[in-house]
Amino acid sequence: MKLLPPQILNCTPTEYCASVEQSLKDYKLRGVHAVRKNKGLLETFIQEIPKNTQVVVNYTEEIAYFNGCSIQHARGVAMIPRE
Repeated sequence: MKLLPPQILNCTPTEYCASVEQSLKDYKLRGVHAVRKNKGLLETFIQEIPKNTQVVVNYTEEIAYFNGCSIQHARGVAMIPRE
């Protein structure tokens, strides 16, 4: 059985905590980055998400074109519940 990745959202950690009525202190925050040429950026990004991540916030993507190919960069913040 394949596990589904956590949600990937475009809100801040503070906004997410307010929406689920939790404190930012309840989470460890870890940066997540992925770089890819041409295609497959999201799949590469998902592979970089730390285990036990509840949600990824502040997700952004950038694409630059260089010598006929695209270089894609994705970044976000993994929110991992504290035990």
